[in-house]
Amino acid sequence: MNSSIEKYTGLISRKIPEKYCYTLFYIISVILFSISWINQLFIGPNSFKITVSVGVLLTLLMLIFVPQADTKSKFKLNRLYFVIMLIIGISFLGNGLYFRVVGYMAIGIVFIFVVPGFHLIFSKGDRSSLLKHVANGVLTSFVIFTIIAILFGPGLSVDQYAAFVRNPNTVGVYMSIVVASSLYMIYRKSFNGKRYFFEIVCMSIAIAMCFFAQSRTSLLAILGEVTFTLVTLIPVYIRKSKKQIDFWKKFLSLLLLICLSSLLMTVTFYYTMTTVKKDIAKAIPNMQIKAVYSEDTDLTTKKIVELSESRFGKGIEKQNKDTFTSGRITIWNDFYTDLSVIGHPQEGKDIAFKGRVYKSTNAHNVYLQMAYSAGIIAGLSMIILMLLVIKDSFIDFFYHWKGRLFEPEKIYATVASIGFFVVSLTSGGYMLYTYCTATLFWLLLFEFTVKKE
Repeated sequence: MNSSIEKYTGLISRKIPEKYCYTLFYIISVILFSISWINQLFIGPNSFKITVSVGVLLTLLMLIFVPQADTKSKFKLNRLYFVIMLIIGISFLGNGLYFRVVGYMAIGIVFIFVVPGFHLIFSKGDRSSLLKHVANGVLTSFVIFTIIAILFGPGLSVDQYAAFVRNPNTVGVYMSIVVASSLYMIYRKSFNGKRYFFEIVCMSIAIAMCFFAQSRTSLLAILGEVTFTLVTLIPVYIRKSKKQIDFWKKFLSLLLLICLSSLLMTVTFYYTMTTVKKDIAKAIPNMQIKAVYSEDTDLTTKKIVELSESRFGKGIEKQNKDTFTSGRITIWNDFYTDLSVIGHPQEGKDIAFKGRVYKSTNAHNVYLQMAYSAGIIAGLSMIILMLLVIKDSFIDFFYHWKGRLFEPEKIYATVASIGFFVVSLTSGGYMLYTYCTATLFWLLLFEFTVKKE
């Protein structure tokens, strides 16, 4: 497969000027990372076939416009990653054929051919330029999302903020990839001594949206991403600072900037989505997207703070684990007891427990979901893959502190992995295109699967 890719890769991009290739690559990236909220805005949440089909088409188009790197760098394939992805793909493809489920077959094909092919072709291009355009694609997508949310989406209410996508968790996980992309650009520009005002603003607005969405898992993912990036910046600042006082000035200035900017954007977003939003709704009433939840016209700062405290502290005071996890422990136990080697024809199931009824719910955990859908082997393979990513990240982190600094592209892949790992514990979103954290994770995984020697 690798020799075939080496033979045919870049045949189209070589005939197009490089700047146009990157422009087309960037535009496709914007659309690709907008799918997670576009499908809910226009198609609907149950549009798996359309979402995956469009996603695969966009991925193939991205690969066509990958300009080849000028330097002849040597790369080493980490074959274990490819074997694991192959096992996952075969598990889904086999279950799809056995149960005659087209969706499983599509998932299998994506993991057997699309993802590995993407990694191999990406390794032939200029990683730095490609990932810069991927990150900018995510941030441009976010700018469009924010404009739509302010102009046409519902305002804040006593319930979790769901924007126009009707699901607060979708808002939360989308913000986690926005923060990951912002942090990559901040690290990249710090590495090169450039300013990063736009990225700080984007990250701060994303944190504000996630706060009002009250998605605890997504906030935890964002906290992990920010903390990791700040820690890895310490050796960079130390190397670039002539005196210790210069290091502390740079590092504390960035930390203070993130904190103050996040606080400022939270207050600004609150004012915009309450006071300003009322005027917008009056000016263009027929273009407003109705909220799933009822809006509160008398929402106050005190009320939203109390609601946030109640939401974030749910189940802690009474030490109720099921309440704290929003019923996920019940769901996990039910799916766990029903695992098998073969898998199941449907990903969801109905669960009734102590008066609670969950209709066609998923496992709310990536590893349980894959084990339930495609069999235990697929679930165990995913666990092993994640452990490999954690192991390789720790090794790179150790060498980073020893003096072999992280390349910005590896930071992006690691931060995206942190976001995916945290979200994967309480969400069943393992599939590219339908879940934006999974899309970014699987695409950037090539930093682990194909290493530069």
